[in-house]
Amino acid sequence: RQEMVQLLASVLSLGNIEFEPDVEGGGVDETNPALVAAAAYMQVAPAELLKALTIKVLQVPGSGPIERQQSGQACTEMRDTLAKAIYANMFTWLIDLLNLTIKPTGEEAWGSIAVLDIYGFEKFQVNSFEQLLINYANETLQRQFNKTIFEVEQADYEKEGVDWNYIDFQDNQPCIELIESHPQGILSALDSFFSSGDKADKSFCSQLHKWFGPGGEKAADPKCERVCDAYVKPRINSDHEFGVRHYAGEVLYEVTGFSDKNVENLAVDLLQLVSNSESVNLKHMFQAAARARRHDVGCLAQRQEGQERQEEERPLTRGQHQDSRPVRWQPVQGVSRGAHQVRQRNVPELRPLHQAQP
Repeated sequence: RQEMVQLLASVLSLGNIEFEPDVEGGGVDETNPALVAAAAYMQVAPAELLKALTIKVLQVPGSGPIERQQSGQACTEMRDTLAKAIYANMFTWLIDLLNLTIKPTGEEAWGSIAVLDIYGFEKFQVNSFEQLLINYANETLQRQFNKTIFEVEQADYEKEGVDWNYIDFQDNQPCIELIESHPQGILSALDSFFSSGDKADKSFCSQLHKWFGPGGEKAADPKCERVCDAYVKPRINSDHEFGVRHYAGEVLYEVTGFSDKNVENLAVDLLQLVSNSESVNLKHMFQAAARARRHDVGCLAQRQEGQERQEEERPLTRGQHQDSRPVRWQPVQGVSRGAHQVRQRNVPELRPLHQAQP
């Protein structure tokens, strides 16, 4: 427990390290109080932490590694990446421990109870990759709500001859298709850019405008008319912004950093820093996360194929027809496919914070 508190303190301390954006190395040295505190909580040397955050090691064939100081902005990004990784891996590690603690054995296992807890729709002054994923997850849940409450229920009423007034509703399926369609969708377009940086971000945005913007390739296809209607090409700042007409309202996304955030791998320098830590649990968390990622990559295609086959072969229950089965989708950052099997009780709303900050 004490070590968990220390790791949480390391996340907070990392956030207190302030780098000067236009200065190489960020203008921070080993005596910085926040850096010293973060290093102590992570059980690493301050010099090692400083090097991992401010120095980029380039492997040059034939001449060995070359060290180069990063800009203050790059140092800030490395700091945030490390803090997020520590928090995320610790959260997953704690969940695994809880699952092992309460896991039934033998005949005691009777079923499972799952809790889905995600953010509502988000719209800030500046919306980035995180807001897109959160809003995508909510769109998917809203679609399931629409199918369960409106489409399926009203189809049953009609089948059973119930006298009722048909309820019109806003179908958000085109918005979901805009985001998740393959090979031409927002997420698949982002995955196609293997490089990172501002140039890749702008190329990604330009590709979306080319596909879905006014006069775009998809706009000429009558089948894609509703999908293109869910897309927004801003009149200004269109070189680094695109918009989506979500169920809860229109949101403009700033693409700066999209390509970097879409890459989950930690820098080798940060992984080396963690491996040098004297904290056994910290090292175990990152090792477990690495094993989980390798396992996910190895079985992703097989799992998706099995899920699709299971849905197609699953027998219909009483009062259920073909269209009431869960729609297929790709998991979004911790929101499992099981979300489609939950009968949603509340309609998500667009409720931005008054401070307009994530």
